[in-house]
Amino acid sequence: MQMHTKYTRLAALLTITMMGTAATAQSASASGTDMSSRSSWLPYTNNGYIGLDVGRSSFQNSCGAAGFACDRSDRAARIYLGGTFNPHFSAEIAYADYGDMRRAGGSSRAQGLNLSLVGRAPLTQNIGLYGKLGTTYGHTRVSAAPGSGVAAGSESGWGPAYGLGISWQWSPNWSSALEWNRQRFDFSGNNSEWVRATYIGLRYHY
Repeated sequence: MQMHTKYTRLAALLTITMMGTAATAQSASASGTDMSSRSSWLPYTNNGYIGLDVGRSSFQNSCGAAGFACDRSDRAARIYLGGTFNPHFSAEIAYADYGDMRRAGGSSRAQGLNLSLVGRAPLTQNIGLYGKLGTTYGHTRVSAAPGSGVAAGSESGWGPAYGLGISWQWSPNWSSALEWNRQRFDFSGNNSEWVRATYIGLRYHY
């Protein structure tokens, strides 16, 4: 229920933001403003966009001692803001929540703020491939039963991140994307592990 509430709030925030940026775009169009090179909320970029992705995460952490339930997958969600440098490169800032891995009589949670450089290559006029390379400032929280072999506690820090995806621009302002990515997080007990996610998402280009 708590996870569902968080995703609902993210979706509501993105919807409100999209409505506001859509109204701004319509106002600019009505006033005769040139929209061929649109504004962006990220410095030194133009043709900005915002997006919401939902999908599934996969933790790579060990399950701990035998006898405890272990489930490495959970729901994941991400909200992000981007802007382009040119038709082939852009930058994004995102907040991502990877949910919980159930293990060792407790859970391991990961979330973080990501900064990425995005490179794009068109396949057709409306479909293209893209790759991401960046870093995530992640925060993790681990709880575990005594004797499970898993250290409990919280950790924060920077880690590498990368991803691959395919996008479909189906209107001047809207596009969809399918993406796979990996982020490396620090966990308690001096453990550093990858968390993977597969997303499907919607973007609004304002």
